[in-house]
Amino acid sequence: MAAAIRFFFGVSGGRIGSYWYNRWGETQTAMERYNPFQPPAEGAAPEDVRFIELRAEPWPEGGKIRVHARIAPFLQPPDLEAALVNSDGDEISSVTIIENIDFNLVFTMHVRHPSSDGKYTLIGRIIYEDIGVVHEAQASIELPIG
Repeated sequence: MAAAIRFFFGVSGGRIGSYWYNRWGETQTAMERYNPFQPPAEGAAPEDVRFIELRAEPWPEGGKIRVHARIAPFLQPPDLEAALVNSDGDEISSVTIIENIDFNLVFTMHVRHPSSDGKYTLIGRIIYEDIGVVHEAQASIELPIG
């Protein structure tokens, strides 16, 4: 059964703009994005871009995780990498986003080869092609075994 997504225009969280309800009934607002014509005044130089938040949570139906990443405003879009590794250090899943323009993003990673103990580490990296990795963050997640 497909989840209905409803779009509204109004006040959400003290902000006027577009918002909607996601499949879990949570209110979502439009993502903040990098605009090359209006770079953020508080934007960080490439070498100073950092994760503000990196977390993962299991999807209710299992076999997938939802990744939440919040990045400090930047002056140049970075590349992002996310890797899910099991407790043995083997990479289970990975995602690469080239020239990311979102400051707040959510994406799904599939767990194709479940770990025997259900314990995983999410490793996020912020990368600039000419500099390399400028920041790395980790988050632990435990998925039900079965």
